[in-house]
Amino acid sequence: MVTGDITPSQGVPREVKTQAELSALAELTHGLERAERALVILREYQNQESHEARFLKMVDKLEMALQSLAYEDDFSIDLTEFRSFFEASGNTPEES
Repeated sequence: MVTGDITPSQGVPREVKTQAELSALAELTHGLERAERALVILREYQNQESHEARFLKMVDKLEMALQSLAYEDDFSIDLTEFRSFFEASGNTPEES
């Protein structure tokens, strides 16, 4: 395993998370023809530089919220904190 999910509640600084993700992708794509393009796309996502990157971020938050509901049903635990990040985002991409 290269890295796992880093949740906001873990308090990992954004710079550390960003670098861990870039390093993991570089390791996973090493030797591939489009490895550098994959890193460019990840940086675009991390920096929220396009409409597509902002949309994907919103989808990622939605997926986390939906997954928390499934885990609550399966394991009878309270995961409200995971939905609060989605709800706090306003659920719409920012205009640019």
